[in-house]
Amino acid sequence: MARHNKIHLGPACEVRPQTEEGIADVAIAPGSFVIKDATEQFILATAALAIEGNEVYVASENWAQGLQVDDDNIADQSMIAYKRNPREILAALVINGQNITKRDTPLKVSATAGQLDIGTPGTDHIVAYSREVFNNNTGSAQLVAIRPATL
Repeated sequence: MARHNKIHLGPACEVRPQTEEGIADVAIAPGSFVIKDATEQFILATAALAIEGNEVYVASENWAQGLQVDDDNIADQSMIAYKRNPREILAALVINGQNITKRDTPLKVSATAGQLDIGTPGTDHIVAYSREVFNNNTGSAQLVAIRPATL
């Protein structure tokens, strides 16, 4: 069972979060960071792709197809992803073995495509900041509340 039951966590005043729809290139877990490729399909973001100039999104639980946060978006089918908005709080996947010891810890896209890792400002391209403290020693990637970095 996921730590959060939805990807868009707020704020409550943001009643219409901005989303983008497209086809999933592969099975994509909700909370994964994704980009669109040349054919406009969603693909998992890698550190090399999550750079300035590429629009980076956070995969939704695809409520339109009745999926929940524990259900992967199905390959070759339509999916929804949230556009990054620094005023919103989203849940994103953080790789196993990361100990987020304070709020606003900078996060980058990890070597595991689509998932986040603790980053170093000035060295790594920071895509988000943690909004909670969490020691991920669970054995798998976990959803953690994040605030997207300023675009």
